[in-house]
Amino acid sequence: MKFKNVSFIERNYRKLSFLLVVLATIGCCVWFVLGKESSAVSFYAPIAYALALYLIGAFSQAISSKISNSFFEKLGLYQNFKKVEESFNSFDKLYNNDIKHIGCTIHTLRILTGRTEDKKANEKPYIKHLGITYDNDYLETEQLFLKTYNEIRTCLDERLRSFITTKNIKSKKQNINIDENVLFEPDLWCKETFEDGKCVLNEIYAIFSEKSDSFEKMQDAIEKICKYYVESSCECKKAIAQIEKLYGNKLADYLEQEKWHYSDIEYIRGTVSEAESNLSKQIEALQEDLDSLSNDCNEMKSAVELFFDHFEGEL
Repeated sequence: MKFKNVSFIERNYRKLSFLLVVLATIGCCVWFVLGKESSAVSFYAPIAYALALYLIGAFSQAISSKISNSFFEKLGLYQNFKKVEESFNSFDKLYNNDIKHIGCTIHTLRILTGRTEDKKANEKPYIKHLGITYDNDYLETEQLFLKTYNEIRTCLDERLRSFITTKNIKSKKQNINIDENVLFEPDLWCKETFEDGKCVLNEIYAIFSEKSDSFEKMQDAIEKICKYYVESSCECKKAIAQIEKLYGNKLADYLEQEKWHYSDIEYIRGTVSEAESNLSKQIEALQEDLDSLSNDCNEMKSAVELFFDHFEGEL
């Protein structure tokens, strides 16, 4: 991944302005000293110095205004980069050339960035493409890994199921799951799955031998992807640090306000939910009272009817 960084001018315009002021001051002083006997130099040197200071000030003010006006644009980049950083932090344990974990990492990152084939048209990815570009070399390496990985997994699944059925090998489990463990821990997988898994293990190693070229390609792809992830993580942190340094307290204060607003919204939601719950309980209690009152009225009606029936009988 490549991240849109803060430009060199935006990062260093204050230093450049200071340097230009120093150079203008030295230049005009030298010019004035060397030509002090000339009335023209005495006249034009101060004017040139004032003009230089004006232009430097205008340059500095223009860059400062540009930075201020692009705050929300940079904020969007910052928040998107923070999501990438969080994702990479969660993948830290997966950067050990482990086939299983690297496969999970690639699939997860593709889902988070919305680069899966089954992505819906209107579905927004967790990590947007805002300020992020992908190297063609990485995309090709990623596709190579997925191709070889799926090829080996499919071959293992078909060959092993056929082998187990043909040899009538007894399994410790009702359903045999030929998962990633077959790739990177075949010995342990066989011990946990079969009562006697030596022949299955030999078959696995035979498949590995047949697919040695695919394994080499996959291993090379894993090494490149791991290196790419480490470099991307460093670039992401660098881009985040640049934005934080550029806006300083303004960014921190805005993010803090966002947290407070989010907390307020959550509090309001909780209060509304509690009020709804209390109202629901009150309605239920009122309904119970109405049911009880209805039963009492029915009992009184029955008593009155019995009284009139008895009174009519007496008459």
